[in-house]
Amino acid sequence: VLEPRVETFLRQQGKRLIEYATDLRADGAPFETRAIEAYDWFADDDELLEMMRQWWAEVTEQAFGVVEQELGVDYAFTVSNPYLTEIVGVLGHRIRGINEHTRQRVEEIVREKLIEGTTIPDLASALEEWIEPTYKNRAVTISRTESQVALNTATEKAYAATGQVTHVRLMDGTTCDAPAGSDGLTCPQRNGLVVPLANIQLHIGAEHPNGTLAYAAIIEPLNDYGSIG
Repeated sequence: VLEPRVETFLRQQGKRLIEYATDLRADGAPFETRAIEAYDWFADDDELLEMMRQWWAEVTEQAFGVVEQELGVDYAFTVSNPYLTEIVGVLGHRIRGINEHTRQRVEEIVREKLIEGTTIPDLASALEEWIEPTYKNRAVTISRTESQVALNTATEKAYAATGQVTHVRLMDGTTCDAPAGSDGLTCPQRNGLVVPLANIQLHIGAEHPNGTLAYAAIIEPLNDYGSIG
């Protein structure tokens, strides 16, 4: 669901960046790195945030619906649900990180071409060579990563709202060889671990890009699960 939306945003952003770089010397002024730095990244943040906000609402409604069926509760979910506001607050800061990656790479390309003594057409070509092949790959990575974070965050809010769930069991890749995350755990070490629901954000945030972290509510006695992480 998210991937084509992200790909469209990245494609349109790339087109704007190439047009911006191409137009920079229309007045004959020397081209400098600070010229590309003046590109309106805040406008891109706002555009991406608005798109993601709509998607977060869809994900949150889906997560609450699943928990509603799972635990037999009734949320009467609406887009004004207060939990959605909390989720936007938790996830909103991630938007700038997505565009920051683009900004850093674009500025690196500009600096490299300036050192080489570039022309504006050459600079536009260099940007196209980086931007075009990255649409699909970046869209997939961003979509998978943000889906993990958004769905797990929304599910946390839904479980917490029931008052019935205090602990969850993590499910993660058993053959993943990525290094340990900020929680100090690798994917295989996370898999099967029972943790307090209140601590779930620690593990959500520690998952690597393209990660597969999920979790399930524990409704049986905790002593059936051994040690608690």
